[in-house]
Amino acid sequence: MRPHARRAILLTLGWLPFTTEAQQVFKCVAGNEIAYQSAPCAAGQATEKTWQHGTYAPPDESHLQRIRQMEAASRQRDKEWRGSPGPGRSGSRRSRTSDGGASGKSSIGRCEAAKARRDRELYQLGPWRTIKDLRKRDAAVAEACKP
Repeated sequence: MRPHARRAILLTLGWLPFTTEAQQVFKCVAGNEIAYQSAPCAAGQATEKTWQHGTYAPPDESHLQRIRQMEAASRQRDKEWRGSPGPGRSGSRRSRTSDGGASGKSSIGRCEAAKARRDRELYQLGPWRTIKDLRKRDAAVAEACKP
């Protein structure tokens, strides 16, 4: 074997990750403090629990596919919450009728529509919404959900 080939093989083997044995995890308690560590508990700490931590294995393809599907569904829901038109929907909103948009809808339909409108508006406000914002939208839902 040539010297440079041997060196290349040794360098390649040096870069390969080595497998390690499973580690133990110790739950150490001292008063109100809890610590999780890989070393045994120190003096003055009580070992409350010990278990073996398994080795990490990357997710298989079926699990990755399920994650991708969930992410796509989440993106679709976000798109709908933001009020952007989706497939088969026009971007225009229906105009309200004189009875507040309730004509032809049951009280359950009005209630669900009010909840969806509230959730969409709160989503658009994001984390900067105030209690006043919440109360205003909850009052509209309560009004729509009256029997």
